This record gives sequence, C-alpha cells and structure tokens, in this order.
Amino acid sequence: MLVILMSIVILGTGASIGVSLVNRDPSTNPNQGCHTSPDTQDAAKTAIGWEGLFLFDLLLFSMTVRKAYQMRRESEVNTGKMGGSLFSVVVRDGSIYFFIMALANLVNIITFYIPGPFLKGTLAPFAGCLSVTLMSRLMLNLHEAANGGLYVSYSDTLPGPISH
Repeated sequence: MLVILMSIVILGTGASIGVSLVNRDPSTNPNQGCHTSPDTQDAAKTAIGWEGLFLFDLLLFSMTVRKAYQMRRESEVNTGKMGGSLFSVVVRDGSIYFFIMALANLVNIITFYIPGPFLKGTLAPFAGCLSVTLMSRLMLNLHEAANGGLYVSYSDTLPGPISH
C-alpha cells in the first residue's frame, strides 16, 4: 500500500511540475507580487496542483474510512464495542481530517474556475490554515488518549521511608 501511495505522490508531483514548466509564459513578470489577478488559463494551470491534492486526500479518506470500518467490525466481534486505543483515535480523526480537507480543496478548486478574476484561488490560504488546525486537533486528541500514566507526580517516584 505504501508503494502505491508513494507512486501516486511522485507521479502527481512530477505531473504538476511538468505542467508548470511546460506551460510557463516567459513574458510574465515574476516581480508582479501576489495581488495580481490571474487570467482563466493561468488559474486553470494553478488548479492542477490543487486537483492532485484533492484526489490524494480523497484516496486517503477512503482508505481511512475502510480501515475504520474493518476495525469496528473486528472490535465488535472480539469485545462487543469499539475501543479507545491510539490507533482508533488516529483512524477516526484521520478520517475526519481527510474528509474536511478534501472538501476544502474542492471548494478551493472551484474558486479557480468559477468566480471573477480577483477571487480566483482566494481560499488557498484558508485551506492551509484549516489543515494546521485539524492536525493540531488530531495531535491533542492523541495526547489525551495516550495521557494515562504519562504524568506521574514526584512523590510517586520517591522510594518509601528509609529505615536504618
């Protein structure tokens, strides 16, 4: 499975770089700044990278949902309920993360094609901030799940009374 994912990442990165280099307009001034309005053709070229990211998020979302479903079936058969292990937190929060990121990337892709010139790609910073926020949520939930026995008071580590 890892080989398949790495192949997709390498091919997607190569395709995105290839499209960027081949379709580059040398007459474009690189010092225009970030507040220029891209035309429809440039916006569509930029959207290609976001489309690849959307497909990758969609693939990972489907894989985590499949794994969550398998875990739930196995857990219900063995114990009758879903456990609260670290792995189940990763699968649950990973599913949520990839679903929300796929939606955010889809909406961002739509902004490259539909709105006027000054709104093209305006949700790209939002998608980045959302990714950081969701990953922070995942880390906090993992910390909470692993917290049992992690913090021990100093008095618990001292040996008992010393007898002479």
